Amino acid sequence: MIKIEDSHHQNLHAIIMPTKTCNLACTYCYVLEKPSERMSLLLAERVINELLNYNNPAELTRLIWHGGEPLMAGLPFYRHVCKYIQEKYPNHRIEHLIQTNGTLLNDRWIDFFLENNFNVGVSLDGWKELNDACRKTRNGRGTFDIVFRNIMHARERGLVAGVLAVVTRKSLGYIEELFEFFYQNKLDFGFHPVTSLTPEIDRELGISWDEFADVSTKLFEMGFFQPEPRVTAVTPTLHYAMAVMMGTSSGFCVFDKSCAHEYISIEPSGRVHVCDRFADNDELSYGNLSKISLEQILNSPVRQIFLNRWDNLEKECYDCEWKLICYGGCPHDAYAKTGSILSRDSNCEAYKHIFTYVSETISRELKRDEVVK
Repeated sequence: MIKIEDSHHQNLHAIIMPTKTCNLACTYCYVLEKPSERMSLLLAERVINELLNYNNPAELTRLIWHGGEPLMAGLPFYRHVCKYIQEKYPNHRIEHLIQTNGTLLNDRWIDFFLENNFNVGVSLDGWKELNDACRKTRNGRGTFDIVFRNIMHARERGLVAGVLAVVTRKSLGYIEELFEFFYQNKLDFGFHPVTSLTPEIDRELGISWDEFADVSTKLFEMGFFQPEPRVTAVTPTLHYAMAVMMGTSSGFCVFDKSCAHEYISIEPSGRVHVCDRFADNDELSYGNLSKISLEQILNSPVRQIFLNRWDNLEKECYDCEWKLICYGGCPHDAYAKTGSILSRDSNCEAYKHIFTYVSETISRELKRDEVVK
């Protein structure tokens, strides 16, 4: 058990990968190797013990279940974990979030998620042709029909799932249609540009920073000026607006001054990183939680590099008006392009453009409201 020397330290949120196995073969997946590795119940209990003994029970702890396809860990795995937490840590404030491809989202899972207050995110890139261009089964079939049906069925049962869309070169030219699809179906959604980890993915699906900026400003505008409010949240444009209005980071992990203060990610083997996007990267691992304590993990020299990232970037960003909103952006997006977490996010120029656009749009609307009054 870890003794909390400083009662004011920030709670850690854990991105837990109970399995790397996946039943799909999406063409842009950033988990290039998908071994059939699964987390044992013993290790899951150890992760829970280490984390919740470290965290303040009165403050929120988020458990973010990821994969692979996390539902492939099986319902008994999650039932065991939830029962274990309820029995051993009844006074802790726990929030469960899970990101699934939606193909396995049947009534048994829906019942479980409702009973245990899980926030469910489902990956869906848009309407059938657009989604099925990249999100395919292992035998090459599209996934839209089953996933969309499962989302709608979940909603009928009272489980409202948010949607996460990957924006690729195939999406460009259809951004208005993309928003309209989610708008007509009353689906809150998030989007992010494809992470190009190989030259082939970059060549076929990658988008440039100015294309990403264009996509983001279009989706912000369409969300901001809805004829009637049917989509209540578009992420990350909601965070862009909040950050611009507050003049500081909105809590979106990409713009954290140091995401390493707040997050750890645990692979099925127990290997720990700052984020699941660094899975399989030995060089940037903090260590293995099945072998050493969380206290040792948190004192890892690699974690210190992540914690001090902004100190290294501040000089590079000193003349940027948005630096206290962005803090150099996502370390993984920087790493994917340059091989170093100590460089700026590859979408740096896009963010400058987006923040300026969002700021000007909000200012203009506020002035218009004043005139109307």
